[in-house]
Amino acid sequence: MLAPLKIMLYYLDMEDKKKRCLLTWPPFITAHNLPLGIPSLVSYLKNNGIDNTEVIDLNTAYLRKIRFFWFLYLLNKRYHNLVGKIKNKNTKDIKRGSPGTIKKDNPFWKKKILYFYSYLNRKINALLNYRKVGNRKKRSIPWSLESIVKFDFGDRYINESKKIYQILNPLIKKDAFSLIGISCIYPQQLFYAFIIAKVIKMRIDKDVQIVLGGTQITKHIDHIINSEGPYDFVDFFITDDGEEPLIKLLKEFPEKDLSDIPNLYFKPRGEAESYKKSKVTFRLAPKDFLTPDFRGFDLDIHRNQIPLLASKGCFWAKCNFCTYAGMQDCTYSISSAEKTLGIIKELKKVYGVSNYRFVDDALPPRFMERLAHALSKDRLNIKWASSIILSKEFADQDFCKTLKSSGLSQVSIGLESISPRILILMNKCHKNLSESEIKVILANLKGAGIDVGLHIIFGFPTETVDEARKTVNFLIENKALYDTCMFQPFCLEDDTPVFNNPEKFAITKIHMGDKDSGERLGYRYEVARGMNQEEAKKFTYGEAAYAFKKARVSAISSEANLY
Repeated sequence: MLAPLKIMLYYLDMEDKKKRCLLTWPPFITAHNLPLGIPSLVSYLKNNGIDNTEVIDLNTAYLRKIRFFWFLYLLNKRYHNLVGKIKNKNTKDIKRGSPGTIKKDNPFWKKKILYFYSYLNRKINALLNYRKVGNRKKRSIPWSLESIVKFDFGDRYINESKKIYQILNPLIKKDAFSLIGISCIYPQQLFYAFIIAKVIKMRIDKDVQIVLGGTQITKHIDHIINSEGPYDFVDFFITDDGEEPLIKLLKEFPEKDLSDIPNLYFKPRGEAESYKKSKVTFRLAPKDFLTPDFRGFDLDIHRNQIPLLASKGCFWAKCNFCTYAGMQDCTYSISSAEKTLGIIKELKKVYGVSNYRFVDDALPPRFMERLAHALSKDRLNIKWASSIILSKEFADQDFCKTLKSSGLSQVSIGLESISPRILILMNKCHKNLSESEIKVILANLKGAGIDVGLHIIFGFPTETVDEARKTVNFLIENKALYDTCMFQPFCLEDDTPVFNNPEKFAITKIHMGDKDSGERLGYRYEVARGMNQEEAKKFTYGEAAYAFKKARVSAISSEANLY
């Protein structure tokens, strides 16, 4: 009697394994931020009856393999906490509408600690971005989309593939999973995603189904599927939201018609090497957001800051360099403050964390106000951070104080430039604000005790060196009004107004052969006037970087610290 029962249990167990899903967060991201995509997928699968999903934080496991890096990483983490405690607040007694005053210079010991923290960041990124080949150092990651997709296991990448295999082999056994998903948010992850897919298919389990999804897949799907590189190693690509596609792949594949699975690119049976796009689309509405499940991630390693999402799209979505303007479905939608509050309360109950970061493109001021009132009423005593757009609401000092009292500790702002002409050409939301009005907003945020981070773009088409210098001078002269500044050269990307109407922006030629410009994988281009692409890079990483360093401005080059 027992033998048939054992056989039945065996086949039931095998059936359960066939439906198991493994989601992986690939290397390498040096920032200490948790991802939101995978935890949201896990929660959605669980809510739809699939609770046997496993997660591997391959990024942390990979970085641990580089022992010297891990030592620097832990040292960096300790210094981060120390810097946060001793960092100079720069402004004092800021009155309504005033730009604020600068405190005395930091003491010598504080300067040394801040300098060493910056040094650690540079060393960590240099260690990961470059490998020693012979007597020369070369960039460890291919710097073009074509070379990423078509890479092979040559001598240059043998160490990367070995590390991936050593991590995955004990964790992935043959027939253990029916589907392995790889999330690609950053360009570096795209490179490692293909390494992971090849290692699994070639050395661990050639029959497992592999699916790639995430921001980088959505942005570059047309280029990826037209390459021969991924065909033998990647079974599916998912663009945009992946919740319903994963559910259907796990529940219905291979019985159902793949063309009915939304957002899916698949290989048609019996056809030549090509991917076919599904005829169905899916978009998750903010009202259906669930509390993310962070299984598989060590919250302590990631500094206990939990990411949140309250909206889809951008409520401005008109910047000429942004991909939103060219998307077919960039309709903006946002959840309610009450629902968002409920998710925060549940996360705090489950994980005991009081530090949150909204990863929305930008939160509308009025939503922030409603959330602030809800947080204050509930007395949750949390800290939260968000990206914002410069708008008139922040010119009200009482409004900024209300946000601060609810726990808002940090904001990121896409200032981009201080030149009115460039802001109009970019079509930024704050293009009609004067320099003095911008200073008032920054002063109000700082005066309320909120840390301010600015993002700057140098070399937007037609921008001159003199215009770029004005932005640099503004940032140096007003360094009391913000805490950090992230700057990068302009990148030309698909489906942006600049890309679709190049003549309007004095672009005379776009090199369409391969996407190999900068860490955002944009196009090389030529201009009729203003700084060309090479001049923009030279200014960004040369003159601007040197000016910030000389003025002791807390600025970070995107090349020195990618994420």
